[in-house]
Amino acid sequence: MGRDDDDGTTELCHADLSIRVVPRSFLPDSEITFNRCRSGEHAGPVQRAPIAELLDTAAFQRRLTAANGDVGAPRLAAAA
Repeated sequence: MGRDDDDGTTELCHADLSIRVVPRSFLPDSEITFNRCRSGEHAGPVQRAPIAELLDTAAFQRRLTAANGDVGAPRLAAAA
C-alpha cells in the first residue's frame, strides 16, 4: 500500500519524449502529461490527456503524433 504522500506518479524520460502519469490528479482528464525533449531536456509545451487513453495505445499514439510529430512513433509501435 502507498503512503499518504505517495500519489502513484510514474515518469518515463527519453531523449525525445517525456511522459508523466499521475493517477490521482487534481485536474480531471489531465492525468497524463507529455512533451517533446531534446537530448533528455524538456523542449516543448506540456500536453495533457486523460488516463483512459493509456488503455487504447493507438489513440494515445495518435495524440502523441498530433502534438509532437512522429517522435517515438516507431518505438511505441514496436512496444505495442
